[in-house]
Amino acid sequence: MRFRAAVAPQAALSVAVLSIAALTGLVPAAPLAAQPPAAPRAVRVVLGDSVGAAAAPGATLRLPVRVELATPRTPGLASIQLVARWDTAQLQLDSLRTARGAPMTVTANTATAPTGMVRFNAFAPNAVARSAPLADLYFTLRLPSGQGVVRLDLEAAGDEAGADMTAAVATQGATVCAGTCRRQP
Repeated sequence: MRFRAAVAPQAALSVAVLSIAALTGLVPAAPLAAQPPAAPRAVRVVLGDSVGAAAAPGATLRLPVRVELATPRTPGLASIQLVARWDTAQLQLDSLRTARGAPMTVTANTATAPTGMVRFNAFAPNAVARSAPLADLYFTLRLPSGQGVVRLDLEAAGDEAGADMTAAVATQGATVCAGTCRRQP
C-alpha cells in the first residue's frame, strides 16, 4: 500500500522530504518547487546627494543614507544589509548613527572601520512605506585635495514576508571632496 504525503513548497524542506520519501516509500502529492522570487520593486538606497559631500581637510563630513521608493505605493523593503567601503588614506569613520525619522532600526558593525569598511543592517516589522532617511555616516576628511569615493554595496534585502528582494534594490555611493565638489560634465 502506497501513501501520498502533501509537502510544503519551501525549497529548504525539499531535500529533507525527498530523503524521507525515498526511505519510507512515501511519494509527494505535488511536485516540489522553490518559492517564486519577489516581484520587481523600484527601491534605491542612496549615500550622500547627487553633487557629493565637501569639507575642509581634517573636518567632519556627514553622508546621509536614504531609502528611496519609486512611488509611495512601492511595496516591499523590510530588511537590508549594506556595506560602505572607502580609502582609509582619504577618510576615517567617526560614527554611524540611525537617522532622525528613520522607519527602520539600524545596527552597525564598526570593528572593520580601520580597514575602510563598515557593515550595517536595517530592519522593520513592516515594509517601508515612504522614502526616508536611514542612517548617517560621519567621517573625518583626511584627503588634502581632490576627491574620493565611498561605495555602498548591497549584500541582502528582504520584504516583510521574508522573501528575498536583493535583485530589486539598487545602491548609489557618494563622492567626497576636499574643498568644493563640482558636477561632472
